[in-house]
Amino acid sequence: MRHFYLNAIVWKGVEDYDTFTGSVYIDDKNFELISSRQFVKFPFKPKTFYIDVVRVPITKEEAEKRRLYYSYNEDGTDGCYCTILKDPKQLYKVFKYYIGK
Repeated sequence: MRHFYLNAIVWKGVEDYDTFTGSVYIDDKNFELISSRQFVKFPFKPKTFYIDVVRVPITKEEAEKRRLYYSYNEDGTDGCYCTILKDPKQLYKVFKYYIGK
């Protein structure tokens, strides 16, 4: 059985209130997801990394066609967005800590 830490990464958006865990896309080209949970090895000392993310506009049709996780804009328009990493290089520290690479 593999164990993981749910809060290894907290995604931090542009707004102060916009922090969350779960999954985001690495980029808006391939739409590969990365999760905030990371597998751990014992003995284990929990560590949380805060990684910057941004919202990228996408049409609802494109999101549904690609079967993407998407959200509606808060202003009530038909616009949608996907959340992606602002700088994927920020993950290097996460991977070094949790994977050892």
